[in-house]
Amino acid sequence: MIILGSSKRFYISGWILTAFILIGFNGFALLSLFSPPLVGRSQEARLASQKWHKLENRLALIQKEAFDNIDLKPIVARFSPDLDVVKKQPPGFQAGKSESEAESEVQLPILTGIMKISDAHGNHRLFALIEGKRLMENDRVRDFTVQKITNHGAVLSRNGKTWFVPAPEVYFSLDR
Repeated sequence: MIILGSSKRFYISGWILTAFILIGFNGFALLSLFSPPLVGRSQEARLASQKWHKLENRLALIQKEAFDNIDLKPIVARFSPDLDVVKKQPPGFQAGKSESEAESEVQLPILTGIMKISDAHGNHRLFALIEGKRLMENDRVRDFTVQKITNHGAVLSRNGKTWFVPAPEVYFSLDR
């Protein structure tokens, strides 16, 4: 019989504790050897992902080329014959006009983007981002009234005259 609190009992307890720790460590190492962690992706999954990204990029390029070739003037003129289409030009660029004509020309507000927001019921609402403000249809900015907002731009009116301001080209979007 071993007396409680003796050094012999202390050494035996230490060896038993060490044995349990070694068994636990070896058991864990053996489990990780037979079932490797699922942290990395397989080679097939990586190849499939790369092909999917290439396909998405190719489709985006095809859609961009198709959209760039669309002339909106006949489409817009069909719905509103007196609508002027504003072309994207650098600020201050006036093609073939004198300074007096350029000063009398209307300075349209700058459209920085179109936001499409969906609610929980699936209803979509379009907002125009004009001069740092989020505007809906019938809102006013400067002397202009927002008549209509589409995915491709906004229709502005002032004094009975209307203008179509196209949306800027999107370089990055969370929407596909």
